[in-house]
Amino acid sequence: MTDWNQYLPLPRGTYVVDTRTFHSEGAEFVPEGSTVTIGDAEGLQRNPVIARVKEKQLAARLFVGLSVGKKPKYVVEDVIRVTKKVRTFQTGNPGASFLLQKGTWKAGPGDFVDEDSVQIIIIDEHGRSEVEFETEMAELAEVLAQELEQDIVFVDVQVNGVHETTLKVVP
Repeated sequence: MTDWNQYLPLPRGTYVVDTRTFHSEGAEFVPEGSTVTIGDAEGLQRNPVIARVKEKQLAARLFVGLSVGKKPKYVVEDVIRVTKKVRTFQTGNPGASFLLQKGTWKAGPGDFVDEDSVQIIIIDEHGRSEVEFETEMAELAEVLAQELEQDIVFVDVQVNGVHETTLKVVP
């Protein structure tokens, strides 16, 4: 089980990520509690240089639970390890952000699981096409589902910060 006391609350600021409730095909994930940061929160600051990178920016959020069934089993370091391994293989760059959160997962009618979980945020820095990027994210989600014994890993693909499509990946 994750020791939430070791993390600091995320300082106020603007973060380009949607962390609200996620819905797909009758399932939903409801984040609860504070968002926290791993590492030195004082090192986070606004970048004074703003430049348009390209016309279309792809990004994805992957939702991974840290429980198997209703029993806590994994910690965020497990999610980081798997993500780094897969992204390094895919692109040579393991870059990703990890948001730890508590949430309620509704897998079906009346079936609620309260668990620690992680949102993985990946921004395409390699100029992939939408098809290539979605394929990479689906592959990452599949490995996460297999190695962390998850029934489903949802992938929220975004274009310019706006939801484009949802992938439902099972092992």
